[in-house]
Amino acid sequence: LVRSRGLGDVYKRQHQRALPRRRALAERRELLRPRHVKRGRIVAIVEGEGEETAVPALIREWLTLNDLHGRWQLVSERAVCAKGQANLVAPSLPNKRRGIEYFVNAALGANPDVMLIVLDADDVCLDRARRGEQQLGPHLLERARAVARHKEIGVVVADREFEAWFLHHRTALASVCLAASEWESTRPIEEIRDCKKVMDRWLSLIHI
Repeated sequence: LVRSRGLGDVYKRQHQRALPRRRALAERRELLRPRHVKRGRIVAIVEGEGEETAVPALIREWLTLNDLHGRWQLVSERAVCAKGQANLVAPSLPNKRRGIEYFVNAALGANPDVMLIVLDADDVCLDRARRGEQQLGPHLLERARAVARHKEIGVVVADREFEAWFLHHRTALASVCLAASEWESTRPIEEIRDCKKVMDRWLSLIHI
Protein backbone atom coordinates (compact mmCIF):
# COMPACT_ATOMS: atom_id res chain seq x y z
CA LEU A 1 0.00 0.00 0.00
CA VAL A 2 2.84 2.34 0.83
CA ARG A 3 4.49 1.51 -2.50
CA SER A 4 1.24 2.21 -4.41
CA ARG A 5 0.86 5.59 -2.78
CA GLY A 6 4.47 6.34 -3.66
CA LEU A 7 3.92 5.54 -7.34
CA GLY A 8 0.74 7.60 -7.36
CA ASP A 9 2.62 10.59 -6.02
CA VAL A 10 5.26 10.13 -8.73
CA TYR A 11 2.62 9.99 -11.50
CA LYS A 12 0.89 13.04 -10.04
CA ARG A 13 4.11 15.03 -9.96
CA GLN A 14 4.94 13.94 -13.54
CA HIS A 15 1.46 14.95 -14.68
CA GLN A 16 1.81 18.36 -13.03
CA ARG A 17 5.22 18.92 -14.63
CA ALA A 18 3.81 17.98 -18.04
CA LEU A 19 0.81 20.31 -17.77
CA PRO A 20 2.57 23.50 -19.01
CA ARG A 21 3.91 21.66 -22.07
CA ARG A 22 0.52 20.15 -22.87
CA ARG A 23 -1.16 23.52 -22.51
CA ALA A 24 1.43 25.12 -24.81
CA LEU A 25 0.86 22.40 -27.43
CA ALA A 26 -2.92 22.84 -27.18
CA GLU A 27 -2.58 26.61 -27.61
CA ARG A 28 -0.32 26.12 -30.63
CA ARG A 29 -2.80 23.70 -32.24
CA GLU A 30 -5.56 26.26 -31.65
CA LEU A 31 -3.52 28.98 -33.33
CA LEU A 32 -2.80 26.77 -36.35
CA ARG A 33 -6.40 25.61 -36.75
CA PRO A 34 -7.89 26.94 -40.02
CA ARG A 35 -10.44 29.67 -39.45
CA HIS A 36 -13.05 31.19 -41.70
CA VAL A 37 -11.86 34.70 -42.51
CA LYS A 38 -14.42 37.17 -43.78
CA ARG A 39 -13.15 38.58 -47.06
CA GLY A 40 -13.41 42.28 -47.82
CA ARG A 41 -15.82 43.18 -50.61
CA ILE A 42 -14.70 45.39 -53.52
CA VAL A 43 -16.94 47.27 -55.95
CA ALA A 44 -15.67 49.21 -58.97
CA ILE A 45 -17.32 52.29 -60.48
CA VAL A 46 -16.28 53.22 -64.02
CA GLU A 47 -17.20 55.79 -66.63
CA GLY A 48 -17.48 53.70 -69.80
CA GLU A 49 -18.78 50.39 -71.07
CA GLY A 50 -15.28 49.31 -72.12
CA GLU A 51 -14.11 49.48 -68.50
CA GLU A 52 -17.24 47.79 -67.15
CA THR A 53 -15.61 44.35 -67.35
CA ALA A 54 -11.98 45.39 -67.93
CA VAL A 55 -11.46 47.08 -64.54
CA PRO A 56 -12.87 44.13 -62.51
CA ALA A 57 -10.63 41.83 -64.57
CA LEU A 58 -7.58 43.97 -63.68
CA ILE A 59 -8.54 43.95 -60.00
CA ARG A 60 -8.97 40.18 -60.06
CA GLU A 61 -5.54 39.70 -61.67
CA TRP A 62 -3.95 42.06 -59.15
CA LEU A 63 -5.46 40.12 -56.25
CA THR A 64 -4.14 36.88 -57.76
CA LEU A 65 -0.62 38.25 -58.35
CA ASN A 66 -0.46 39.54 -54.77
CA ASP A 67 -2.03 36.41 -53.26
CA LEU A 68 -4.88 38.42 -51.75
CA HIS A 69 -7.87 36.35 -52.87
CA GLY A 70 -8.12 34.97 -49.36
CA ARG A 71 -8.68 38.46 -47.97
CA TRP A 72 -10.57 40.28 -50.73
CA GLN A 73 -13.27 39.48 -53.27
CA LEU A 74 -14.97 41.27 -56.13
CA VAL A 75 -18.67 41.70 -55.47
CA SER A 76 -19.38 41.48 -59.21
CA GLU A 77 -17.54 40.80 -62.45
CA ARG A 78 -19.18 43.96 -63.82
CA ALA A 79 -18.51 47.43 -62.47
CA VAL A 80 -21.14 50.06 -61.84
CA CYS A 81 -21.08 51.97 -65.15
CA ALA A 82 -21.84 55.71 -65.43
CA LYS A 83 -22.01 55.52 -69.25
CA GLY A 84 -19.80 58.54 -69.76
CA GLN A 85 -17.36 60.71 -67.87
CA ALA A 86 -19.82 63.61 -67.96
CA ASN A 87 -22.30 61.59 -65.89
CA LEU A 88 -19.68 60.98 -63.20
CA VAL A 89 -18.37 64.53 -62.87
CA ALA A 90 -21.71 66.31 -63.28
CA PRO A 91 -23.27 68.00 -60.24
CA SER A 92 -25.66 65.80 -58.32
CA LEU A 93 -29.33 66.65 -58.93
CA PRO A 94 -32.46 65.11 -57.36
CA ASN A 95 -34.12 62.41 -59.48
CA LYS A 96 -31.26 62.49 -62.01
CA ARG A 97 -28.91 59.59 -62.71
CA ARG A 98 -25.93 61.91 -62.78
CA GLY A 99 -23.14 62.86 -60.42
CA ILE A 100 -20.72 60.63 -58.58
CA GLU A 101 -23.05 60.68 -55.58
CA TYR A 102 -25.71 58.77 -57.53
CA PHE A 103 -23.29 56.01 -58.58
CA VAL A 104 -21.76 55.69 -55.09
CA ASN A 105 -25.27 55.21 -53.71
CA ALA A 106 -25.89 52.56 -56.38
CA ALA A 107 -22.68 50.75 -55.38
CA LEU A 108 -23.65 50.86 -51.69
CA GLY A 109 -26.48 48.47 -52.52
CA ALA A 110 -23.86 45.70 -52.83
CA ASN A 111 -22.62 46.40 -49.28
CA PRO A 112 -18.95 46.82 -50.24
CA ASP A 113 -16.05 47.48 -47.88
CA VAL A 114 -14.05 49.26 -50.59
CA MET A 115 -15.04 51.27 -53.67
CA LEU A 116 -12.64 51.91 -56.55
CA ILE A 117 -13.67 54.66 -58.96
CA VAL A 118 -11.82 54.72 -62.31
CA LEU A 119 -12.26 57.28 -65.09
CA ASP A 120 -10.33 58.93 -67.92
CA ALA A 121 -8.87 62.38 -67.42
CA ASP A 122 -9.23 63.40 -71.08
CA ASP A 123 -8.79 67.20 -70.97
CA VAL A 124 -10.67 67.77 -67.72
CA CYS A 125 -7.59 67.87 -65.48
CA LEU A 126 -5.83 70.34 -67.78
CA ASP A 127 -8.93 72.54 -67.99
CA ARG A 128 -9.38 72.54 -64.21
CA ALA A 129 -5.70 73.44 -63.73
CA ARG A 130 -6.02 76.38 -66.14
CA ARG A 131 -9.01 77.65 -64.18
CA GLY A 132 -7.20 77.20 -60.87
CA GLU A 133 -9.74 74.64 -59.66
CA GLN A 134 -9.15 71.63 -57.43
CA GLN A 135 -7.84 68.62 -59.34
CA LEU A 136 -10.45 66.14 -60.53
CA GLY A 137 -9.36 63.17 -58.40
CA PRO A 138 -9.45 64.91 -54.99
CA HIS A 139 -12.66 66.73 -56.00
CA LEU A 140 -14.49 63.50 -56.81
CA LEU A 141 -13.08 61.78 -53.72
CA GLU A 142 -14.50 64.50 -51.46
CA ARG A 143 -17.92 64.16 -53.06
CA ALA A 144 -17.88 60.36 -52.84
CA ARG A 145 -16.83 60.38 -49.19
CA ALA A 146 -19.64 62.78 -48.35
CA VAL A 147 -22.07 60.04 -49.41
CA ALA A 148 -20.25 57.04 -47.90
CA ARG A 149 -18.06 58.21 -45.02
CA HIS A 150 -17.97 54.72 -43.51
CA LYS A 151 -16.41 53.13 -46.63
CA GLU A 152 -12.87 53.05 -47.99
CA ILE A 153 -12.92 54.86 -51.35
CA GLY A 154 -10.23 55.36 -53.98
CA VAL A 155 -10.41 57.49 -57.12
CA VAL A 156 -8.08 56.74 -60.04
CA VAL A 157 -7.96 59.25 -62.91
CA ALA A 158 -6.17 57.77 -65.93
CA ASP A 159 -4.03 60.32 -67.78
CA ARG A 160 -5.43 60.71 -70.35
CA GLU A 161 -7.16 57.41 -71.00
CA PHE A 162 -7.51 54.01 -69.36
CA GLU A 163 -6.07 52.39 -72.51
CA ALA A 164 -2.83 54.37 -72.08
CA TRP A 165 -1.87 51.92 -69.32
CA PHE A 166 -1.74 49.13 -71.90
CA LEU A 167 0.42 51.22 -74.21
CA HIS A 168 2.82 51.78 -71.31
CA HIS A 169 3.11 48.00 -70.83
CA ARG A 170 2.99 47.03 -74.50
CA THR A 171 5.95 44.65 -74.12
CA ALA A 172 3.61 42.30 -72.22
CA LEU A 173 1.64 41.86 -75.47
CA ALA A 174 4.71 41.23 -77.61
CA SER A 175 4.36 37.43 -77.44
CA VAL A 176 0.94 37.53 -79.10
CA CYS A 177 1.13 40.73 -81.14
CA LEU A 178 4.26 41.76 -83.06
CA ALA A 179 2.78 45.22 -83.73
CA ALA A 180 2.75 45.94 -80.00
CA SER A 181 6.45 45.20 -79.64
CA GLU A 182 7.36 47.32 -82.68
CA TRP A 183 5.14 50.29 -81.83
CA GLU A 184 6.89 53.52 -80.92
CA SER A 185 5.61 57.01 -80.19
CA THR A 186 7.36 60.34 -80.65
CA ARG A 187 5.24 61.85 -77.86
CA PRO A 188 4.72 60.91 -74.21
CA ILE A 189 1.93 58.35 -74.04
CA GLU A 190 -0.09 60.62 -71.73
CA GLU A 191 -0.35 63.14 -74.59
CA ILE A 192 -1.73 60.64 -77.13
CA ARG A 193 -5.40 61.07 -77.94
CA ASP A 194 -7.64 58.05 -78.53
CA CYS A 195 -5.31 55.31 -77.32
CA LYS A 196 -8.27 52.96 -77.81
CA LYS A 197 -7.76 53.08 -81.59
CA VAL A 198 -4.18 51.85 -81.16
CA MET A 199 -5.38 49.04 -78.89
CA ASP A 200 -8.15 48.07 -81.32
CA ARG A 201 -5.58 47.78 -84.11
CA TRP A 202 -3.34 45.58 -81.95
CA LEU A 203 -6.22 43.36 -80.87
CA SER A 204 -7.20 42.79 -84.51
CA LEU A 205 -3.65 41.47 -85.16
CA ILE A 206 -3.33 39.25 -82.11
CA HIS A 207 -2.55 35.60 -82.78
CA ILE A 208 -3.10 33.08 -79.98
